[in-house]
Amino acid sequence: MSELLDVRGLTTGYGDLRVAWDVSFSVGQGEVLALLGRNGAGKTTILRAIMGLNAMHAGSVAFAGQDLRRLPTHKRVELGIGIVQEGKRLIGDMTVEENLRLGAQVRRWGRGELAGRYEWAYEMFPVLRARRGSPAETLSGGQQQMLAIAQALMPRPRLLLVDEPSAGLAPAIVGDVLASLVRLRETGMSIVLVEQSVDFALALASHVVVVDLGRVVLSCPAGADGLREAVRDAYFGRGGARAGAQAPA
Repeated sequence: MSELLDVRGLTTGYGDLRVAWDVSFSVGQGEVLALLGRNGAGKTTILRAIMGLNAMHAGSVAFAGQDLRRLPTHKRVELGIGIVQEGKRLIGDMTVEENLRLGAQVRRWGRGELAGRYEWAYEMFPVLRARRGSPAETLSGGQQQMLAIAQALMPRPRLLLVDEPSAGLAPAIVGDVLASLVRLRETGMSIVLVEQSVDFALALASHVVVVDLGRVVLSCPAGADGLREAVRDAYFGRGGARAGAQAPA
């Protein structure tokens, strides 16, 4: 499997504050990588650095073989990277379709192409079709999350970064959001998923990376024997998970 995203020795943070150090992982075409860890571990900061929203102090990030270090965020979107930030980031008084149109702005779609992208979004997320003329703020939490994902997909990315998609949702709705991401995985979309819920992440991921205090402490396939125990140890320090540790195969 060829590497679509390659992160090597990434050190990043906010201004002079370093939040993540020497982070390395790769994501293949069609692979889903779950980036797990406790609150404050540095997961969101790593996603933001991949997208160019945070400065890189060291290391490299390459997408489809191209070095991203000097590329601004909008150029990364044009290359084929999308991001769904935590908190949905929708414009509440704009309709569903208007929010989708915002997501498509980076591409100069013709009228027919744009109509095709709307249709694709509504087929992927059928619940949005009936609400296409409704303000985004009138949607349920789960519907808003689906709209945020659909918005990020409008430019037709090859890699989607998704930050805490289950956060703040009722348990009954979390399953709907998970199902939408499973459908994306089945289309061959590559995904980097930041998620607090281990069950949610393992239902979707093909590979797991756990970060603690800004460093990778565990990296292994999602189907590895003993993975849940290894993730628990990495979260809570039982057994002293060491940096770069591998779960038993």
